Amino acid sequence: MREDGQAMTEYGLTLGLIAVACVAAVTTMGTHIKTLLSSIATSLGGVASGGGSTTP
Repeated sequence: MREDGQAMTEYGLTLGLIAVACVAAVTTMGTHIKTLLSSIATSLGGVASGGGSTTP
């Protein structure tokens, strides 16, 4: 019975460590993606916001 409790504790600690690593990875990726999209929007300037002022 003690080995079962020890195994459950190890699984719980491993799962907790994996969860922390996943949260850190998603947070870091989200920050990088936000920066990348902001950079793309700045590069494009107001290209899409004009609405097409020329007539065909």
